[in-house]
Amino acid sequence: MLKISPIPPTPTEIRAARKAVRLTQAEAAEVVSVSQATWKKWEAGVHRMPPASFHAFQMTAWKFGGHK
Repeated sequence: MLKISPIPPTPTEIRAARKAVRLTQAEAAEVVSVSQATWKKWEAGVHRMPPASFHAFQMTAWKFGGHK
């Protein structure tokens, strides 16, 4: 069984994960079904990104990114 870390990712980790797959904030938000405003707040450190959302992004974002 795959374990998801209970510790929320840092804003730096969130930004790095998004940039690694070459997605805009709007595109990254779409991957995990949130608004761009929510994604921006996660990257700015205004709100914490749920660990499950970060895991979902890491597992699926490669399908959407890297095509630019």
